[in-house]
Amino acid sequence: MDRITITIQPEGGEPRRLNVRRNLPVHALLDEVRSKLELGPALVSLRLRGAKQPLDPERTLAQHGLRDGADLTLVRETGPRSSPGRELIERGQKVPIGGGHVAYLEEERTGEIFALEWQPGIIGRAVELDPSMNRLLAVDLSGLQGSEYVSRQHACITESGGQYAVEALNPRNPTYLNEEDIGTGKSHVLQPGDRMRLGKTVRLIFNLRG
Repeated sequence: MDRITITIQPEGGEPRRLNVRRNLPVHALLDEVRSKLELGPALVSLRLRGAKQPLDPERTLAQHGLRDGADLTLVRETGPRSSPGRELIERGQKVPIGGGHVAYLEEERTGEIFALEWQPGIIGRAVELDPSMNRLLAVDLSGLQGSEYVSRQHACITESGGQYAVEALNPRNPTYLNEEDIGTGKSHVLQPGDRMRLGKTVRLIFNLRG
């Protein structure tokens, strides 16, 4: 198996040397690093030493051209944190949603229902290497057609006073609400029947029961 040794330098921490597969996706490497450094759900990226742009989490180390001895830097994302969803994610806080109704998302093609029982309700894909990273994951799109273009933490849903809102979390993988790119750093109010598109083909319909 084709393997390489890389060095990862966390900001303000000690460098770590890892022997990894060259065909390992960057998001899987990030999951492993989060687990080893006990970073929880912190939003982080990997960059080649001195590079300004992060590695694409959906590409492999080989696709990025990484060779044996590559030096990487682990960087905490510094995007806007004014929204309630991002603040809750940073704290790792899981808050049950009460009230006399049930909010849910329906996957348009399969009809699969995802109940929203807590906030922030992360929409994304499960982390297989460390199940503890999935405690905020409310909508696991793993295995659905087109889910390979969905981030691990793609978007989140929050609730306040019976009003629900969605926020995109990954600027590299857009979230569309009724076919408009909602960007990142701002919550957008949801109405029953609203449609979200994540990645290229995954479509979810927001609705309420009760």
